[in-house]
Amino acid sequence: MHKRGILCAVITLLASSSAFAADLTGSWEIQSMGGDRTVTVENVGTKLAVHRVLWPEFEGKAYKLEHLYRGTIAGSSISGDLLVKDDEAKHYEILRTFEGSISGPTQIKLDGFPIIKKGEPSAATAAPKFAPPTPEAPSPPHAPSPPPVATPKATPTPQTAPKATPAPQTAPKATPAPSGSLLRETEKVETSSRRTQFIKEGDAAYAAGDYDEAMSKYRMAAKTARGFPASVMHRMGRTHLKLKEYIEAQKWLRRAMRLDPANQALQDDYARAKAN
Repeated sequence: MHKRGILCAVITLLASSSAFAADLTGSWEIQSMGGDRTVTVENVGTKLAVHRVLWPEFEGKAYKLEHLYRGTIAGSSISGDLLVKDDEAKHYEILRTFEGSISGPTQIKLDGFPIIKKGEPSAATAAPKFAPPTPEAPSPPHAPSPPPVATPKATPTPQTAPKATPAPQTAPKATPAPSGSLLRETEKVETSSRRTQFIKEGDAAYAAGDYDEAMSKYRMAAKTARGFPASVMHRMGRTHLKLKEYIEAQKWLRRAMRLDPANQALQDDYARAKAN
């Protein structure tokens, strides 16, 4: 019994560690009742990029929003950064981290959303590849064989048929893959070790209740970007909220809400800012 238990544990471990062995690249669908359900997945080794285009409404106006998840697979887990870009931005920016998991080659849970791969029929509904052979009807017993019929010899075909014209060797070349793949797109996103350090220091000050120091660090982090970094917007808004600067809090939380409309913590902060 002890050996059998060890064997089962080893099999389970191997199954979980090889969950990402299958290529996840393709078109997937978020399992939700809303719109904008299609996502595109690109998977190379342990690197994963997932792109989703949304058309949400914010304060009565619809706008285009792109989410690009840049993740790394470890066993059956996924972790990485959520990159965002709306119709007011020219470049993707890191908004926050995300977590996910892989249940199989056609099932992923990403940032809290279950998604399945398109065009993958279940085993219960898949049609058999070949129909079973139909048994032949038995011949009647003692049926007399028909007399042989003499068949005239076929007249040989004259060897004057024209030779087949060879196909011209001018087939078009294969169209190259687009240069702007999802994984390449994630590599273009600006990263800054100085910004990361300022954000960490700001988060530590915020957790300690020193909101003035936190605001100072977040502003220093913002100066390291070509535009205002998405990763700082929510932090700026919630810090203004703690400082009871409600107009400023609404300004930054509103901008963050456009980029991450499904973030419940952000929704709660924005509601508090508007209530004051």
